[in-house]
Amino acid sequence: MKAARFVTVLCLAWLISGCVTASKVPMESADADAAAKNFAPPQGQANLYIVRDSAWPVNLFQLVVDGKVIGSIAASTFELLTVGPGPHKIAVSVEDRAAASTKVEVESDQSYFFQVVATPGWNSATLELKSLDADSGKALVNRGKLAANMAD
Repeated sequence: MKAARFVTVLCLAWLISGCVTASKVPMESADADAAAKNFAPPQGQANLYIVRDSAWPVNLFQLVVDGKVIGSIAASTFELLTVGPGPHKIAVSVEDRAAASTKVEVESDQSYFFQVVATPGWNSATLELKSLDADSGKALVNRGKLAANMAD
C-alpha cells in the first residue's frame, strides 16, 4: 500500500514539474504566433521552424543556430528563425548531457521544418533533429505556440 502511494506521489510530482518547466519558456504574443503560422518568409530569406511536440522529457531544450543561442523550447512550442540563403547549422541540447545537430542548405523564399525528437535513455534522453516535409511541419507548428527568441 505504501509503495503504491509513493508511486502515485512520484508521478504527480513528475507531472507538476513538467508544467512548471514548460512555463519557464518565454512566449511570443498571440499576434506573433499567428504571423509565424502564415509560413511566408520575407522576400529573399528563408524560415527555419524548430518544433517540439513531445512532453517527455520535461526538461527545456536549448536551441543554437549558427553558433548563437536562440533560446529554449518546451513541449508544444516552436521557434521560428529567419535566415539568409546558404548553409546553416541547427543544434539542440538538454542539460549539457544530450545533443543533436544538423546542417541544412536553405534557399530563399522557402520554409524548412525540423522536429526535436527525444528518446528515453538510462541517464538522459537521446536527441534527434528530424527534417520534416512541409505538410507535417505545418501541422506540428499549428498545434504549438511560438516561443520567444533570444536572438531578436
